[in-house]
Amino acid sequence: SRMQKILRHGDTLSRLGGDEFTILLENIRYSITASNIALKVLNLFNEPFIVQDTKFYITASIGISLTPDDSKNAENLLKYAESAMYEAKSKGRN
Repeated sequence: SRMQKILRHGDTLSRLGGDEFTILLENIRYSITASNIALKVLNLFNEPFIVQDTKFYITASIGISLTPDDSKNAENLLKYAESAMYEAKSKGRN
């Protein structure tokens, strides 16, 4: 629900499985727009999640791919974003 609050009308948030989510951003003209939204998502995790009076701190790693620069194929875009995410994780996460 935190992520849904920062997305724009027309953007799509979906859970791929486990702890992996995909955000489909529509009508992005500049890569900086995707980067700014990614930073907003990361900032959402600065606040702990409270479950039954216990605070949980979660980190996130984000990978971004853009069409048409990276690919016009949806499957490839997901694959490239996943590769970028794993690179972020290898560099210390978050």
